[in-house]
Amino acid sequence: MFATLTACGYPPLKDLPFDANDDALIDASYCFGTFAPVCFPAMPTMTIVLGGARDIDTDNPQNCDQTHNKTAAYCVLVAGTLTIPMASVLRARGSKPLVLISASGAFNLSGTIDVSSKIAGTRGAGADPAGTCTTGVTEATMTSGAYGGSFESKGGDGKQVDGVAGVAGGVIPSFPSALRGGCPGGAGAGTTGGAGGSGGGAVAIFAREIQLNGVINASGAAGHGGGANKCGGGGGGSGGMIVLDAAAITVGVTPSSLFANGGGGGQGGEGKVSGEGADGGESTGPNLDAVGGNNNLNAGGRGGDGAVGVVNKDGASAGNGGAGGGGGGGGGGAGFIHAAVTTGVLIAPPSRTIP
Repeated sequence: MFATLTACGYPPLKDLPFDANDDALIDASYCFGTFAPVCFPAMPTMTIVLGGARDIDTDNPQNCDQTHNKTAAYCVLVAGTLTIPMASVLRARGSKPLVLISASGAFNLSGTIDVSSKIAGTRGAGADPAGTCTTGVTEATMTSGAYGGSFESKGGDGKQVDGVAGVAGGVIPSFPSALRGGCPGGAGAGTTGGAGGSGGGAVAIFAREIQLNGVINASGAAGHGGGANKCGGGGGGSGGMIVLDAAAITVGVTPSSLFANGGGGGQGGEGKVSGEGADGGESTGPNLDAVGGNNNLNAGGRGGDGAVGVVNKDGASAGNGGAGGGGGGGGGGAGFIHAAVTTGVLIAPPSRTIP
């Protein structure tokens, strides 16, 4: 059973004019999405079911449609009707954000879309966009902890020990004008300072109707703990971006989840051989904490928690450590979500209106 809620936008925009960022002046008569429209020379008609576990590298042209006007900016999967069945997982990584389009029928999400970044090294689709994430930040020096990445909300600051603590940059005050991922945390100071976590990736769904009975995760990665030479912990990455652009969103009986939470900051290291700081944690649900690293076995400063939950908040600043420990890294801030639905879906952080 589904409940239908009306939402803004979507119908194909006939003869939409091109802008300076379009890749080619193709004869694009069929355009989809009111946010970052994507245009095609012919109406897509096939039915695609993305079952099982799928991994998409958005930088590989063979994985993405090449007939639209935004091939340089986005990896697009398009069909007349597109379905991700229950228990299926679509994972996307790479430098380009992911766009999924059902051109004429419903988009059915009963499984999971994962564009999150992971501390293990997998960067979500479109995360850490070049030239957009370092404004206003202060890098950690000597033995201090790094800043958490900022996006919709501010990342936490690192803990100052020796030198200067990492200070997070400012937030983006309104919904971005283009689909993009979140920002990384900074690197902890010292010879083996903890690496910062990547920001969450970005995904947009364009359809006449979205049947929502699944999960979308665009959360940021955790920061690494500082090394055993009294080194600073890395900052957590911010959440990324999720956009649902449809005339109607139909919600299933089982609560769905959309979340773009920040990653936890890494703990500072202690000045002894076995004194590595603990890595931060990563969010696995709208209200599930991305805790800062803290193994309670050394004097390194505790990492800050990432921004988590259906109430918008900043990433936490790193906590105090003991004598001889490096500073902890700050937690990542929250990302952006646009989904015009008010019941039956857990959304963290809260949905924002697109200007």
